[in-house]
Amino acid sequence: MKYALFTLFFTAGFFFMSCGGDDAADCTQAQFSNEVNAAIDDVNTAGAAWANDPTTANCNAFVSAANDYLDAVEGFNGCGAISQSDYQAQVDAARDAINAIPGC
Repeated sequence: MKYALFTLFFTAGFFFMSCGGDDAADCTQAQFSNEVNAAIDDVNTAGAAWANDPTTANCNAFVSAANDYLDAVEGFNGCGAISQSDYQAQVDAARDAINAIPGC
């Protein structure tokens, strides 16, 4: 179950790889790398800790890191050649999936 959620979560993340944001200055590769990739690292760390020690605390840490990642991704909304309603719908669906993890 955990691995399916990780796969779903990170697959959804690739849909958000288009640089986004309300300000063109926020749409650079460097800005994306600084914000989103750092959040991905945090999710990976929290996910590994949870996989190795499936406690409620580690689950909650994973959910928190995942929501921080989605916050970072959401900050790039508005910059890509994507439908903004679809973009937000994908973020919302990923957030719902993360917040619905059983046992947290």
